[in-house]
Order: sequence, then structure tokens, then C-alpha cells
Amino acid sequence: MKKPLLFLLFAFSTGVLSSQNLVDFTVDAGEDVQLDCLSGPCVEIDADFTQTYNPLPTHAYNVVSLPFDPVPTSNPTGLSNDDTYSAAIALPFGFTFYGETYNQVIIGGNGDIVFNTAYANAYNSWPIDGDQLVPDPTLGGNANGPTAAIFGAFHDLNINDMNNSLVGTIEYEVTGEAPFRAFVVNYTDVAQFGSSCDAFNTTQQIVLHETSNYIDVYITEKPLCTGWNDGYAVIGIQNPGGTLGVSPPGRNTGLWEADMEAWRFKPVPDPDAANFVYNLLDADGNVVSLDNPSDVCLVNGETQTFTAQVIYTDGDGETFPVEDEVTVSYGSEDLSGNLADVQLCEGEPDVELNATPNNNSLDQNELSYSWTDEAGNVVGTAATYTATSGGIYTVDITYGNCTETFQSEVVIGETPIIDLGADFNSCFDEPVVLDATPSNFTAAESTFVWYMNNNVLPGEDEATLNITEVGTYSVSVTVNGCEGQDQIEVSQGNGIIVDLGGNISLCESENQVISINSSISVEDTGNVTYSWTLDGVQVGSEATLTGVNQSGIYTLSVSNGACTGTGTVEVIDFCIPEGISPGNSDGINDCMDLEYLSDRTGIKSIEIFNRYGTSVFTQNNYVKQWCGQTQDGEDLPTGTYYYVIKFNGQDEVYGAVKTGWVYLVREVN
Repeated sequence: MKKPLLFLLFAFSTGVLSSQNLVDFTVDAGEDVQLDCLSGPCVEIDADFTQTYNPLPTHAYNVVSLPFDPVPTSNPTGLSNDDTYSAAIALPFGFTFYGETYNQVIIGGNGDIVFNTAYANAYNSWPIDGDQLVPDPTLGGNANGPTAAIFGAFHDLNINDMNNSLVGTIEYEVTGEAPFRAFVVNYTDVAQFGSSCDAFNTTQQIVLHETSNYIDVYITEKPLCTGWNDGYAVIGIQNPGGTLGVSPPGRNTGLWEADMEAWRFKPVPDPDAANFVYNLLDADGNVVSLDNPSDVCLVNGETQTFTAQVIYTDGDGETFPVEDEVTVSYGSEDLSGNLADVQLCEGEPDVELNATPNNNSLDQNELSYSWTDEAGNVVGTAATYTATSGGIYTVDITYGNCTETFQSEVVIGETPIIDLGADFNSCFDEPVVLDATPSNFTAAESTFVWYMNNNVLPGEDEATLNITEVGTYSVSVTVNGCEGQDQIEVSQGNGIIVDLGGNISLCESENQVISINSSISVEDTGNVTYSWTLDGVQVGSEATLTGVNQSGIYTLSVSNGACTGTGTVEVIDFCIPEGISPGNSDGINDCMDLEYLSDRTGIKSIEIFNRYGTSVFTQNNYVKQWCGQTQDGEDLPTGTYYYVIKFNGQDEVYGAVKTGWVYLVREVN
């Protein structure tokens, strides 16, 4: 008999899976597909994914060899149980084995795992006969035979040596992330039983995979020692009744040794037992096919993304999807040409946009065009389009099933509006400035080139131009590549018009002093000069000539820059007449002419008396209405008459009233 057994159970720990033999639950829908532009729109999608099945009670397993790559563990739970089963260990996931789903396992001290929890902490029988081949209900483990057993490898092991000291370790660990976890049992450097065999150590691993229900057995080292139980060992699995089972080639009950080998037990595929569903989805999540592989077709040549989805169901009935996308599109041909943005200016001719590709290898019969404006309206279907207004024009070039889009922005720039004004004359007596600032742009936005008589004026590049001579001036103003022009003719100023009014009466005998006023056609801004002359002799230099006390012809010459003008006025010696001679034929002194007084002060009234003091004539607002007649219009005889003149105001010579004698001479018939 073996020594008493000590069973130790520690807490779970989780590690990180890293083995090429872990079940790959990824879906690979394949590389994105680019169809030839001139090919059909359909393509086959063949997704690569792991197809897993729930093992049925009556179905066998397949066993296949694996590359040797055990699952590493990082913090496993240790056991110490020689020839006994562990307590029931809860699985964090349901594991289906021969049609039954288990949530607990029991680890045997002799390299086996069973699912019947009635054997927890019970004796793990070790004898094996050479004729007990998998499947066999009496094979190993328990006096009544193990139920639902995994042998990997099952043979008599002794974790406690002959001195009851631990030799090697039996450990387990759950590692990975749901729903792809693995329950890993490690037997590491565990001695084979017997005094002649305890120097032979076994290292092996059993792995239960979540969802796929795969079982892996890794044999790092299992030497052969025939000194105990004849050295029999077995690798395999069998159903609860021991009626179905499978063993790797050469690893059923017998005498063998192994190292660095691995085996996988997989349920035989059965469509009725599949624990996955395959869907091919479109971009909106609609199922387009349940088959793999399956054909998909592009609609209107538009790129589409499809999702290969596999929904797995784990042992606990939970479902989870695994997906991969594949994009199907038409490949591209170089459909680019020389289409570019265009800058035009107002008034320029319409522009032709040309979208013809530069790729000469294209079949021109397969090319089509669709031009749209900014509003999305189709405006043309040829390779060229004539744009009559500004905006962004889009052209879709289609070659077979491939379409590329290009754009051209047509910008019609605003022409600068310049107004130099109307042609004008100038005496250049003061600064003359031309201003070409556009009414629709600022000067800072503009560039200027000035011309005089069609010749560029060097250095004149501002908005304004100071001119000092006559000529034809023009300017070119450019903003954003658009040019505006204007021209103006500046001529010599006209002669100055000098108006001195009508002749002026002056009574020299009265010692009268008068002023002569002028009216000229230019504004005196300080640059105007004046020169008064009397009979050729200068007598003044102001606009108004003062101190005039003698008759004669007065001339005023006015200069304003390059412009001049003259005016004349005659000052006539004219006093209150001392006699009149109406009715004669000479036409002189027919009336008493007091116009100069009327102009100077204004005559309120005049009254004429004969020598007897009798009033013979009166007149208000008098100028020269008395020509020797009575108030009734009768001719007065020759004689001396007395007058009284009343002024509208205070006359500068006579005051308010002037009286005197006048002699009337009447021609005798």
C-alpha cells in the first residue's frame, strides 16, 4: 500500500494565455477586395474561422497531433494528492463532454481528470492491465472504473516520495479571457511510483478549452519504468460508460515513453451539434447570406463593407459574436487630367473646363462624364463644359464601374471701378490731385500704374497723382488679377472773365472820390494777382480800386496761375446839369439827367419851380424824367427854374437835400 495522502487546495489564479495551440476564435473575412473597373460587380467572400461542435453522447472524437507548445501558467493552485482524487473543483465555464455539460472536475493524482463528483477525495486506483484499452469501463482510476475520464497520461504517480516528501507538483489554473478561457492542469516533475521507478519523473499538461470543448494533452517527459505495474500507461478519453473513447496512435494502454509531444481531442463535426452560427452582414447589419463562402455584388459600383460574423454559444448557453470586416470596391484607374481652378474677371469670355483624363491607355468608349454645379444640378455630360458663371463645378468621371470625382472652382473676380471724373481745365494755380481709389475696393487691396499721354509715369504707384501740367492722364488699377482703367483729359484753364460793370459817372467838380468793384470768374484763394491802370498807368493792385477821383478808362488785369483776364470801365465826369435844351435837333441835354445820383444815393423826389416860385413839376424816384415840361406835359418856356432834390438817404456830397437853378433853353420856331 502507498502512504497516506495529503490533499491541498488553494485559491484560483488567472494567467495570460500564450500558446500557438490555443483555439483561435477570430474570424478572417479575407483581404479587402478591389475589383477591376471593367469587371463584373460580384465577388466571393470566404471567411476563415474555427468551426466548433458540441460533442454528442453517441459521437466520437477525432484526435490530432499538435505542435508542442504547452499553455503557460503564472500562479497556479497546487494539489498534493497521491492515489486520490481532489475535492470537486468548480469550472468557471460549462464544459461539454460526450453530450453532458459539466461545471466541476476532479483531478486525480495519477494523471487523470474525471467529471463524476462522487469520486471527490476518493481513492484514485492505479492498476492497469495490458488488455485494458480505451474504451474500457474498468480502466484505472476507481474500483468501479472511471466515468467520463481524460487520461493524460494515466499511470501510477507518486507526488510523495518514499520518505513522504513532496516530489514535483500537481497544479491547476484558469487562464485567458471569457469566452475563450482554458482550464489547465500541470503535473510537473512528479515521480513515478515504486522504489525502482521514483527516479523517473513525469511532466505533462491537460487543457480543457472553453466554448470549443477541445481537450489537449501535452507530454513534456514520460519515461518508461517497468519496475512498477509493468510500466503501463495510457493517453485517451472515454465516455461515462466507458463504451466510447479514443486514444492517440501508439498511446493506448501499453509500454511506451514520450517527450515533447501534444495531442488534441476534437468532437467530430456534426451540423446538428454546431455551437456556432455564421452570418454575412451588410453595412447596415442586415444578413445577406448564411452561407460561407457566398457571393456578394456591389450596387451601382458603390464601395460596400461586409461583416463576416460568427456567433458562438459556450457551454453555459451564453452567445458571443466574433466579427471581421471586408471592404469590396472597384479598384482605381488614373482618371486625372488637367482640370484646375480658373480665375476670370468680369467681362472676360466664358471658360471651357476640360476633364479628359491624361491616361492614354483607357478605352475612351468606357468613359462617361457628369458635370454638376454647386446646387447639384447636372449641367453637362461631355468631357468639356463651358462655365458661364462663377462657382464650384464637380465632374464625376466613370470608367466602367469605377468613378472618380474632380472639381474646378471658377472665380470671376470683380473689376475695380475707377472714376477720375470729367475732363476739366486748370490754371494749376493750386495743387491738382487725381484719385483712382476704386469705389468697390480699398486702396490697400489695389495696385496702381499711372500714365501721361500713354507713357508710364515712373514711381507713380499710389492711388492719387499730383499733376502740374496739361495732358491725357490714365490709370490701370488691378485687384486680384482683375484690371480696371479710366482716363481724363486735363486742359489749360480758360481766360479769366473780369466784369467791372457799366460806365461810372463821377462829378469831378464835386471833388468826389469813388471805388471801382470787380467781378472775376475765379475764386481768389490767395494766388490771384490784380493790376489796375488808368490810361496805361498802374493805379492799383487789389481787387477793388479805391480813391478814384478822376474820369478816364480804367483797366483791371487779373492773373491766376497760367490763366489771365482783363476788364475795362469808363469813369465819366457827370454833374448836376446847369441847363437843358429840349426840342433841338442835337439830342444832347434834352433832359435833366441825375442817373449818377440815383445810382449813388437814390433820389426820393424832385420838385421844379418857375421864377415866381410856382411848382411846375414833381417826380418821385427820379432819374431823368424832367425834360422841360409841366406836370401836365406842357412845354415850359425858356427861363430859369429852381429845383429841390430830396435823397433816399444821406448823400456823401449833398446830404439829404440839394437845391439849385437850372436854365431851360427852348428853341424858337
